[in-house]
Amino acid sequence: MDKRIERAYDIIKRQYLEKLQLKRIAFLVGVSPYHFQRLFTKEMGESPAECLKRIRLERAVHLMVLDPGISISSLAGACGYGSLAVFSRAFSNRYGRSPQAYLQGIQFHHLPQERLPFAVDVVQCNTRHVLYVHTNMYWEKLEKDFEKAEALAKRKKITTLGSRLGVITHIAFHGSKRNLNYYAGVEILASSMKGWEELCYTIPGGMYASFIVSAPHTELLSILMRFKNHWLDHSPYRISEIFSFEKWEDDGSRRVFIPVKRKSRPAPSPSLRSREGAGG
Repeated sequence: MDKRIERAYDIIKRQYLEKLQLKRIAFLVGVSPYHFQRLFTKEMGESPAECLKRIRLERAVHLMVLDPGISISSLAGACGYGSLAVFSRAFSNRYGRSPQAYLQGIQFHHLPQERLPFAVDVVQCNTRHVLYVHTNMYWEKLEKDFEKAEALAKRKKITTLGSRLGVITHIAFHGSKRNLNYYAGVEILASSMKGWEELCYTIPGGMYASFIVSAPHTELLSILMRFKNHWLDHSPYRISEIFSFEKWEDDGSRRVFIPVKRKSRPAPSPSLRSREGAGG
């Protein structure tokens, strides 16, 4: 793939919730808007606007799987749509059904809880910054991309903190492996990002479910599925963002971090609230 289009695709995947303009993306990759539109469509088989719409709607289906109780209005907002009508029309055109009908048609099977081969802890993480190389986590020589990120940091004289961090920008509980984007990178100081923001990914601070695995990185998807089915679905937590990251250790193991938040409790009924209030 043309490196300029590869970078443009990466920008769209990272910033798909924002109001992206063709002119801005074309400027960032160094081509004219007209040439960028033609080149992107030729390389990707879809226009930049179609690509952005596809990524947003794939996020919608993903959120339906993760949170079957989500409202359609919340779903639209979480996918970058300011208008519920526009979202519903775009969704129906792509999937042949309205968001409501699609959600109702998904079959959710909560499996019995089983003992996992690893312990899950819920921890608070600070914000981290990663200088990365965009790759695919199923590549056998993934370590080479971490080395490329480290070499890039050295070449750009960017201060690193030593940790190798891999970021999965879409946790694929559904869909094909080709949609599982992976950033192989090295942790850097926040001050080192200035001027290189387009090459960096910021991992937000917050609450994460975390566990250590030593299985090959190619098995991470099945591990995440087991985590969801046998821990997350039975816990008081739900996934808060569609990404995760892992810290690679010297012994080959990785500590995986998945952003979570507490499930909201249903509001008490009016009659219950009145009884509680009457109790003084």
